[in-house]
Amino acid sequence: MSILIKNGRLVTAEKIIEKDILLEGEKIIAIKDEFLSKAIPEKTKIIDAADKYIFPGIIDAHTHYFMKSPPNNVTADDFYSGSMSAAFGGVTTFIDYAEQQKGHSIIEAFINRQEEAKGNAAIDYSLHQSVCSLYHNIKEDLKELKDGGVSSLKLFTTYKEDGSMLEKEKWLELFKIARELRLLITVHAEDDEMIDEIRAVYKDYKTFPPYLHPILRPSEVEYNAIKEVGNIAKSLNIPIYIVHLSSAKGYEAFKEIKEGGGKIFAETAPHYLLLTRDLLKREGAQKYFMTPPLRDK
Repeated sequence: MSILIKNGRLVTAEKIIEKDILLEGEKIIAIKDEFLSKAIPEKTKIIDAADKYIFPGIIDAHTHYFMKSPPNNVTADDFYSGSMSAAFGGVTTFIDYAEQQKGHSIIEAFINRQEEAKGNAAIDYSLHQSVCSLYHNIKEDLKELKDGGVSSLKLFTTYKEDGSMLEKEKWLELFKIARELRLLITVHAEDDEMIDEIRAVYKDYKTFPPYLHPILRPSEVEYNAIKEVGNIAKSLNIPIYIVHLSSAKGYEAFKEIKEGGGKIFAETAPHYLLLTRDLLKREGAQKYFMTPPLRDK
């Protein structure tokens, strides 16, 4: 089926231009200022996009659909509801995570995650592979995943209590494997040792109210972790990608690594741009609880 989108404002990586777009099936076959009637196939569906913007399909590189955590918690969106919501927002591809569990291989994690997504995703998807432990043949397993299409890994520098964090003394080994296999390491960057030191000050608290979350995980823990992993990557001359950058202090570390010659990249998220930590003192604070936490304006 042919579709002609007319009079729209086409958004490219460089500029916004007024163009018409002709599609055949799922492929764009031509972009012109205007299509003459004889150049339009019969039975073409015509969409008038006057005063509207036409974006390329958005790739959401960081989702957590149907993510399970102890004891019996699971995220609100599963693969179907999350991907349907994404599709309505203009997202055509998402990249979720295959979470390795302690005592299990990354191949097991990847296969299990594929089974959870199979037949449930409304749009295209791929997976990052999280690594929480190294074992004797992990390099061979990583090569197998790469040959199957995986191009990125996930390193947690915190969350040792639930088994997500790779032991600090193993980071360099993982980075060297990633360099050899040409895999991108993405990082949840918070300094776990610093977090433990801060939590010790509040050891008499039986539970932590939401408003304490930014105090227990201040922006300095993000700064320290970005500097540490950024310097490891720089020493090996490999790129590194920081996920959900949340603070001005974290951005300062990012710039220091980049200005020092590091190949560092980062993403942030709308909640860090639009919301502030004062929401954690209000009714319904649990709706705004995330890690890294919200910051001051």
